[in-house]
Amino acid sequence: MSTIKDVAKSAGVSIATVSRVLNKKGAVSPEAEKAVNRAMRQLDYHPNRMARALVRGKNNTIGVVLPFFNNPFWSEIAQEIERNAKDQGYHVLFSISPGGEKELEQCISYLRASQVCGIIQTFSASQEVWSAIVKNVGVPFVALISDLKGVPSIVSDDTQGGILATRHLIARGCKNLVHISGDLHLIKHADERTFAFVEECKKKNVAYRIYESQPAKLTQEDNAELINRIFYENPQMDGIFASNDIIATQCVSYALSQGFRIPEDIRIVGYDDISVSSQIYPPLTTIRQNYAMLARAAVRAVVDIVHGKEPKPLEIIPVELIERKTT
Repeated sequence: MSTIKDVAKSAGVSIATVSRVLNKKGAVSPEAEKAVNRAMRQLDYHPNRMARALVRGKNNTIGVVLPFFNNPFWSEIAQEIERNAKDQGYHVLFSISPGGEKELEQCISYLRASQVCGIIQTFSASQEVWSAIVKNVGVPFVALISDLKGVPSIVSDDTQGGILATRHLIARGCKNLVHISGDLHLIKHADERTFAFVEECKKKNVAYRIYESQPAKLTQEDNAELINRIFYENPQMDGIFASNDIIATQCVSYALSQGFRIPEDIRIVGYDDISVSSQIYPPLTTIRQNYAMLARAAVRAVVDIVHGKEPKPLEIIPVELIERKTT
């Protein structure tokens, strides 16, 4: 394995010059920079970023805690975070925490041990847990898709999303609605779409019921029992507002398998606008979260704190109703 000494010798420059090229600091002539880059390519030299981070006490890597990778929503978020981080000259280190608070603390500890310069978290936990973590985290800390007190937070306008979805279903003639929410005991910002659904139904005197899904249960097999129960217990149901597109597409599939016509017999609205939502049949009406804006705001907030700037305490990103063929 080539070393920095090998690069310096091949390029005919000092180790200090190679270091200046790698760190992009200090004066280096264009000729010397070209020679160093050429030597690194020829020797297949790759600097050890972790070792350099340990020497400096920090690096240009942003840590990101995600609950899942196998959920298309979080995959979209992850992709946009990495794209925006690269545009800012930063790398990204992901850590997955689908479990409880202990696993979350382990993720944070792992990222801190990796000398990240800041952390973006997306995990839903109690305010008490986050307060304890933030107090000891020691690096810039930003909440994405969560609204945490004392932490710069970036969220979608879930209240508006709930209003748009519910009003759309009611405008299409629905009189008996069901909303499938996430776990309401976690107390997360996404619950605002549920609260908005309830308020809109009350205003319009529309019958409604709410069913909670478990966030870790995302596959057809996992949610089959819940969806079957919803259809069995609500024979008069003519509209469904699901808290995410995965569950919404499962409802579409189940309804078609039971002989329902969509949208004549039942109308379905999802949330997120993941890529598959426009590809199923019939294409899903949904509330689109702006992945690019969410990720850009989160990365910008971390970078601002790293550079001593004060980010917004709360940034709310607009959502949009995407009308397709399920309504």
